[in-house]
Amino acid sequence: MSHDIRTPLNAVLGFTSLALNEPDIPPNVAEYLNKIDSSGNYLIELINDVLDMAKIESGKMQINEENTDALALLNTLADTFTIQAAEKGVTLKTDFSKATTRWIMLDPLRTKQIFANLLSNAIKFSESGTQIDLIVTNEPKDADSIHTTITVKDQGCGMSQEFMDKMFMPFEQNAPSDAGTGTGLGLSIVHSLVEMMHGEIHVKSAPGKGSTFILEFDRELGKPPVNTQSDNNNSTVLKGIHILLCEDNDINALITEKLLEMIDCTIDRAENGQVGLEMFSKASSDMYDAIIMDINMPVMNGITAAKAIRALDHPNARSIPIIAMSANAFDDDIKKSLDAGMNAHISKPIDKQVLYDTLSKLIDSKN
Repeated sequence: MSHDIRTPLNAVLGFTSLALNEPDIPPNVAEYLNKIDSSGNYLIELINDVLDMAKIESGKMQINEENTDALALLNTLADTFTIQAAEKGVTLKTDFSKATTRWIMLDPLRTKQIFANLLSNAIKFSESGTQIDLIVTNEPKDADSIHTTITVKDQGCGMSQEFMDKMFMPFEQNAPSDAGTGTGLGLSIVHSLVEMMHGEIHVKSAPGKGSTFILEFDRELGKPPVNTQSDNNNSTVLKGIHILLCEDNDINALITEKLLEMIDCTIDRAENGQVGLEMFSKASSDMYDAIIMDINMPVMNGITAAKAIRALDHPNARSIPIIAMSANAFDDDIKKSLDAGMNAHISKPIDKQVLYDTLSKLIDSKN
């Protein structure tokens, strides 16, 4: 389902993104395209919620902790949701003054998912002129871990006790008027993720008096990387690089090619993994700077092709960055890509900035 739904969505959002970058777009057409883009991204959120809930209920959801810059994660989230809140006339006030521990072991994807659900709800149920508070604190627990408390407080419509008794159940919504504003899965997913992270969630609310969500976790301390900054940017690192694109779908290939041509990359396309393997094996050692590999292809899929490339007697076979690009976006899909020797995994629909950032990081580290 994930693959079959995301593949056409990649075309919708991909061509919308390309159209918005065309010069001299009539204002009314630009407005229509922006609304398509906004609706498409909202559809992705709904799809993600439904698929995540299915994975949670089947017991296949996993928490993958890694050494994470927690302050950078918080600031990125704050920037994103400050803009969203401002569009509705709501103020998002953040206080990270007591969240001074920077490197923590956590699952960044699921942590962002928890924040996104809580902050999206807070914004959705707040009126213009009100304020949302996001407060994060860290306290030492012992030499190797900290206790983290996250508070999301809004001045919105609040919740009845009747709804609070069932708010973590799938598909429940606060009122009939909420129908059509989401799946009713956000809080259920948050509750499940918090439990999987061995945390606790507490809620205070009353009709007309807003809602306060308090999350508490114990987390192991991480370690600062040796080098956490790069002086390069995408335009400098990626300009003129040569990429081998293995993609069987003509529409997806065209979108990816156009996105890469926008930053002056050169692209050779292979219509399946077998052709990609042959093209790389015959290439000189300095011909290709990276490979973008679709996973589901006929003749030879991306997983098999990546393994075969890594096994070649070719001077660049083990060092060339290989990026998986797939409409399969679950954790085990990503693990399969990495286990096959790929360096990263990008989910469809393609976010062009994620594509650029991933390529830039891998090319930069290789150089």
